[in-house]
Amino acid sequence: MTGTFVVNGSPTKTEMVDEAGGRSQFAHLTTATVVLIVLLFLTRPLGFLPNAVLSAIVFMIGIKLIDVKGMRELWHLQRDEFWIALATAATVVVFSVMDGIAVAVVLSLIDHIRHTYRPRTRVLVRGEAGHWQAVEPIPDRHAAPGILIYRFEADLFYANCTLFMEEILRLVSVGKEPVRGLMIDASGIDEVDYTAAKMLLQARNELAKRGVAIAVVASDDAIREVLQRYGFGTEKGGTEFFPTVDSAIVALSASAGFLTKSPEPGDPVAGGR
Repeated sequence: MTGTFVVNGSPTKTEMVDEAGGRSQFAHLTTATVVLIVLLFLTRPLGFLPNAVLSAIVFMIGIKLIDVKGMRELWHLQRDEFWIALATAATVVVFSVMDGIAVAVVLSLIDHIRHTYRPRTRVLVRGEAGHWQAVEPIPDRHAAPGILIYRFEADLFYANCTLFMEEILRLVSVGKEPVRGLMIDASGIDEVDYTAAKMLLQARNELAKRGVAIAVVASDDAIREVLQRYGFGTEKGGTEFFPTVDSAIVALSASAGFLTKSPEPGDPVAGGR
């Protein structure tokens, strides 16, 4: 009646109801009525059916539950989820449906945590057509002379903030060309916890000692408010927020002394994002 998962449900029975056209909870009542009639009046005729026949019926229904096309698509599009689906199917075959659901939930959570713990990071550079391109975070891939744009594509929290700080310091320190301005593209960040915010302050202070100015590109008011609460973009922090990458590049270039005039349309640091 509530639409919840039946604890002792069978995948083959589910497939039979689905093939019969069941689309609502009324199908369960109909199935229960049919089963009751069979138990009361048809048990003796069913007793003459060989077990092989009953097994074949269940087997043919079970074969239709194997989504080969979906598994093939997972293999090509999302390899991690393919292995989770395969482990879930194996668990259902060896143990039970409920065990398979538990394995699927646990493995999915582990996979999500793993991606969040080591998220994808990128640096932005100008492409041949003048558009921004996200590439691997390798030193000396600058968006403009002395300007580095770093993008972190996940929420910042205690488990991945160390990676954030270490990669920023590595990109600034290892490159052959000096970095005078660092822009943090926060478009992929929705939340920053206390530990990560403190780590950001530490990274900002360390970069300030090296003469590297910081700018944050954040179009979301919520993330700006969170960072400002910890001291970014305020008189105390000194970090400024910008709505676009290009406006931040102009400001950083000017503060670093690379830009002596206002950009004209078509200049490397001009244009929209």
